[in-house]
Amino acid sequence: MKKLILIQILFLAVISVSGQITNSGTGNWNITGTWVGNIIPTENDNVETRNNDTITISVGDSVTISELWLGNNSVIIIDGILVMDSLHINNNATLNVSGTVYILGGATLANNTTLTVNNTGTVDITGDVDTGNGSDLVVDGDMTIGGDLTGDATLAGTGSITVAGAVDPSIDDTTDNLLPIELTYFQAYHNKNHVNITWQTATEENNDYFTVERSSDGTNYEIIGTVLGAGNSLTALNYSYTDNKPVNGVSYYRLMQTDYDGVFEVFSPVSVSYLNEGDLKIGPNPVINQLDISIGGEMGTGVANLYNLTGALVKTAKLTSNNTSLDVKDLPAGNYMMVISAGETNISRRIVVK
Repeated sequence: MKKLILIQILFLAVISVSGQITNSGTGNWNITGTWVGNIIPTENDNVETRNNDTITISVGDSVTISELWLGNNSVIIIDGILVMDSLHINNNATLNVSGTVYILGGATLANNTTLTVNNTGTVDITGDVDTGNGSDLVVDGDMTIGGDLTGDATLAGTGSITVAGAVDPSIDDTTDNLLPIELTYFQAYHNKNHVNITWQTATEENNDYFTVERSSDGTNYEIIGTVLGAGNSLTALNYSYTDNKPVNGVSYYRLMQTDYDGVFEVFSPVSVSYLNEGDLKIGPNPVINQLDISIGGEMGTGVANLYNLTGALVKTAKLTSNNTSLDVKDLPAGNYMMVISAGETNISRRIVVK
């Protein structure tokens, strides 16, 4: 009899150390009657739900566990907060999130499983997500995957999906929310008689090519060049394109990226003020009353400054249009220096006032 009691004690001790907890039926997570032995799972516990049962974490409840296994056809509804090290969803099981889920490791979705992130829900996964045949990721809220997304899942929904790592080509994205590339920066700047356009990608997925476009009004764009993409990359890559025939005035440059499936994304434009010295006309010179400045385009941020020989600024005008006039009839006769500035361009001309 004593031996039997000792065996029972040792068996219970093993169960306690293992931290493996199973539910006793459908119910609320924080009710003792939901769990075998009336033990609510805590931080160091591994939890496995029984097949066909439904467990709910209510609004206002916060749960932290080690590992979660969803049994076949089981459902977990999360309206509160759930934090865990890893997630495993077995065949035909469902994780339905209207609250918040933090997974500090990775997640595995077996065949025909569903992970639903409702419009009030947030799922943040630090590691990889591996999906099985027929599995669904339905995201109407926010979902972030810090690692790779692999397998054969179908992505659906209208929410935001961010994947820091690689995305398996077998993933069927019906949302167009998974961007083929992650852009670090896009910039353009004037350099002598041309404009340099540079950009950098942090990651790329199925990136076919880039299209560089230019506009003089910020609305109507024309294609001025294309640059091939790297396809797939998890490291930073630098790209550049040179506009050898920029137009005078303010130009807007934007970048469009196209993947192998024809899906494209257009990034926000940047502006550059360019002035070709050959197109600048200032006259009459010498001048008596009015100095006319023609720049061959609308500069937007361009400015004309007139200095006397001591370096003092005596006249200034914004070059907002192709033709600008500067009244000089009140200036003493003598020599002056006109400096035209537009972006990184500075052009100086000697002016004589009579």
